[in-house]
Amino acid sequence: MKILVRPMTPKDRQCFADLTALRPGYDRRRAEERTDVIWHIAFDNPVSDGKPTYFVAARGEQVVCHMGRMPTTFWVKGKQHSSSFAHDLFSHPDLQVGGRGFFVTMKLYKQVEDTCDSFCGLCWTNDLNVKLQQSRKYDQLWVKPWVRLIGLERLLQRFELPWPLAHLAHRLGDAGLAVFDRASRHVVRQECELAVRFDGRFDRLAHRIGPRLGIAPLKDAAYLRWRYLDWPHLRTSTYVLPRRGGDIGGFVVLREPQPGEDSGRVLDLVCDPDDADGARALALAAIRHYRHLGMRRLEVLATQPALQQALRPMLFVPRGDPLPLFYLNGDKFEDPAHLADVTRWHHAFGDSEGGEVP
Repeated sequence: MKILVRPMTPKDRQCFADLTALRPGYDRRRAEERTDVIWHIAFDNPVSDGKPTYFVAARGEQVVCHMGRMPTTFWVKGKQHSSSFAHDLFSHPDLQVGGRGFFVTMKLYKQVEDTCDSFCGLCWTNDLNVKLQQSRKYDQLWVKPWVRLIGLERLLQRFELPWPLAHLAHRLGDAGLAVFDRASRHVVRQECELAVRFDGRFDRLAHRIGPRLGIAPLKDAAYLRWRYLDWPHLRTSTYVLPRRGGDIGGFVVLREPQPGEDSGRVLDLVCDPDDADGARALALAAIRHYRHLGMRRLEVLATQPALQQALRPMLFVPRGDPLPLFYLNGDKFEDPAHLADVTRWHHAFGDSEGGEVP
């Protein structure tokens, strides 16, 4: 039967879940939870350009491949710009084995390219999709996560010290980091508060500092509620920098760890690029939060030079394999060279699909 590429509709939910259940490591429950997330992305996005948000390749009523397109308002050169993210490419294992999947996925990529009126980000994708995107000659930028140790257990394991010495080094090292963090709070002299809702303060912050963040999604209250409060099966905590008059100077969104994890993740960290102490205060709030939960490390994505410079004195260091920050349709933007400079981007783990799906 012929495979047809078309926009996805709410009626495709069961077929989408059936295909998702075939992903490696998925069972039916996990497939249903992921489908909850995809439906939230596809049909609840507060930003719309009136065009389809997901495309499927269907054989009759069976969905055999899909790819998402997430309309997003960006700040670019200090102005709002309608753009999007592309994400969530997956094909039926039978297509992958037979080789037919390559041609189907190329059709999906082409459909997304034609639907997007401007550039379209492709972030944090897996190795297989990276190769497909490279075959289509998409623009490639690479960024490294920044890691901050909260405890030294992982680091000390590399040295294979005798148990008494390892135990002593572990305790002294953890105590030293805790003392450093307490001293840093006195130097920074800015305290953060836990926020329970995204309200008008975030709208005002987004429009006040957003134009100075570089290439970055517009993170107003509606976006943040959709992204972090209403996102299915995701638990987060948010801290803000309070300012006089009831406004805020920035915020940090933290993913609550799953059972068995020992690493925390900063999903978003936004503040004035000139407020290095504000960025450090938000980082300290994240460290304190995860130390209280018993985490041994935390990671943050800091693509903006100002944020990197703020985090370095807080003992954050770039670690791990580079992550892809690709984009397509660069030639549809008025100044393609502007997009090609990774230092102009201000992106976080929470952007696009964010990898924060079941």
